[in-house]
Amino acid sequence: MKKILDWIKSPKSDIVLFIIGLVLLNFVGYKSFKRIDLTSSNNYSLSKASKEVVKNLKDPLIVNVFFDEDLPANYSQVYKYLKDLLEEYKSAGNKNFIVNYMDMSKSENIDSATKFGIRKVQDSVYNNNGVSVKLDYRGIAITFGNDVEIIDPIESTGGLEYTLTSTFNRMISSVDMLSSLKAGEKIKVAIYMSESLYKIDEKSCDAEFQSFKELFSSVNTKMEDRLEYEEKIIPDSDSAAMAEKYGFYLKTTRNNDKHFVGAVVSLGDNFRTLPVYHIETGSSIILPDFNDDESLIIQGIQSLLNTTTKIGYVTGHNEPPSKDVSSMQGQQAAYTVFGALAGESYTVNDIDLSKEEIPMDMNSIIICEPQTDYSEEELYKIDQFVMRGGNLIVFKDSLSQNPYAQYTNGPYFVEAESNIDTLLNAYGIERKQNVVLDEECLIDYQNNNHYYWQFEIPKERASKNNPVTKNFGNFTMFLTGSLSVEKAKEMGLKTTVLARSSDSSWAETASSFSPTTQKMSPSENAEKGPFDLLVLAEGNFKSAFTKTPDSLLKTDDDGEVQASNFLVSSKQPGKVMVCGNSKIILSNYLNPNNPGASGLLIANILDYMNGNEDLCEMRTKGTVYDVLNVKSKVLAKFMQYFNEFGLPLFVIIAGVIVYVCRKNRRKLINERYNPDDQRTIKK
Repeated sequence: MKKILDWIKSPKSDIVLFIIGLVLLNFVGYKSFKRIDLTSSNNYSLSKASKEVVKNLKDPLIVNVFFDEDLPANYSQVYKYLKDLLEEYKSAGNKNFIVNYMDMSKSENIDSATKFGIRKVQDSVYNNNGVSVKLDYRGIAITFGNDVEIIDPIESTGGLEYTLTSTFNRMISSVDMLSSLKAGEKIKVAIYMSESLYKIDEKSCDAEFQSFKELFSSVNTKMEDRLEYEEKIIPDSDSAAMAEKYGFYLKTTRNNDKHFVGAVVSLGDNFRTLPVYHIETGSSIILPDFNDDESLIIQGIQSLLNTTTKIGYVTGHNEPPSKDVSSMQGQQAAYTVFGALAGESYTVNDIDLSKEEIPMDMNSIIICEPQTDYSEEELYKIDQFVMRGGNLIVFKDSLSQNPYAQYTNGPYFVEAESNIDTLLNAYGIERKQNVVLDEECLIDYQNNNHYYWQFEIPKERASKNNPVTKNFGNFTMFLTGSLSVEKAKEMGLKTTVLARSSDSSWAETASSFSPTTQKMSPSENAEKGPFDLLVLAEGNFKSAFTKTPDSLLKTDDDGEVQASNFLVSSKQPGKVMVCGNSKIILSNYLNPNNPGASGLLIANILDYMNGNEDLCEMRTKGTVYDVLNVKSKVLAKFMQYFNEFGLPLFVIIAGVIVYVCRKNRRKLINERYNPDDQRTIKK
């Protein structure tokens, strides 16, 4: 033992111990994958949302990677990025996240790729002899339960994490709606009733509780016992507070009794109020009839967990269609790109508010360029949707083209008024009737044409704090009106300006705006910029109504008016986003197959408004790059020459300085320790 210890302490063991340490370090590094991401947008780090998706997998999620090893240089980098990304997924996930790298030199793996539907793709290979064509595998197949998804071919790293995470999330959600719950965590399904109402007819109220409990038991069985039940009789002293918290209909009697019955589904502090209320006729009460309607609870749970996300597209007012209708009547019709950009993460459903209600399991609705006004009942439905915590997205032009201008010599544009402003003004957002023009606009230098009404929003004029625009810019705004959120600020709402025009912009009214590509300058009455073009208000809103419209109140057989669940203010925080332009989401201006930065903006809006903020930053990873923005030509030339010649010169100077310092150090050592030695110390 002593000999071994002496050997370890001696210089003879250094090389052996170094090799052993190196092997152990590599082993630890292999088992513990970690890297540091210094990019501003965390391009090479797994997002929090991605980690959450794979962290609590209950069943195996298998990723089969079908990539050839000998790939062209550009796709070789894509493969390396994919492998690193999957390693981070493995590190964040549990044992049920499995990755298989298939050796494509083996025939059985080629057969497997064929069965999954993955095919070879044609790649160009550049070499000294010119360009040659090579067929490669560049796809993956993902399996979860009986579900199979393929991503083939994988062309670039841009948005790859978003594609993977959204695919994983969709597959998991389709198999198990409750997969996002932690171990042992349950959703509470509760029914509450005021004490004074219960005392009127205890027998009927007990039967009501029993009916709801039976409905709960049926749903709980289908939900694999992931729900918990609660029923409570609330003292009259607490009834008002309970009704205020959940938005229950509360009737105060002549005796000052507080009558209500209501039901909620909740998870932690998050809840959804179910459409349950009673009717009072004289001295008797009519309690809700659940009628074995399981969808009452299931829709509430779906809305709470945000699993199958539906987006409502309001129709009935000559809006552009939400889906491609270009084949109708053989004409090329404009349609919105929501269907294309929503992808497989969302379902865009048309809603005619004159005929139907907004479903409970819908988190957000879209209003896009209505040509006619809404009825009072339709506005009320939108308003109460926002009061329940729903999210509203509005794309509305401030000016519209005048179809009679060529005949009347009138203005080219007229004000695009809409009574949707009744709601927006109540929420603190003002829509101005103007069009914003900008000196920093799209310019056709060849023909010297200036399109002042079409301009890009760079990163500097987009919100740096909101996930919608945090990591990118350079999206296009077109014929956009200005907006104001000053009133929303006064109301105590959180406001965000997502896009703003430049300091050299100005706004013209319909009467003073005549579009031309020649050099333009502000008119005498033009308002100077900058202007807010895309805004967001968040928080608890106040209703635009003081009561339920009489036309929506119903009477029973005895002529008594039934109760209504009118909410005077939000019970859950909501979001209202407004853009002073609808053109940016129409197929005439934005190609659904290649939407670019403007398409990323719309997709991020859909994610943010539906509670998927993490997906916004994830989507833009690797898709938008920081561009050097230097206005001074002299400074631009200096930076160009500095990069070409200055950096190499800096390295040379640094090398000379190091050489001189080392030479002086050797001389100093020689003079201090051996001043009589006349020999020169060799290098």
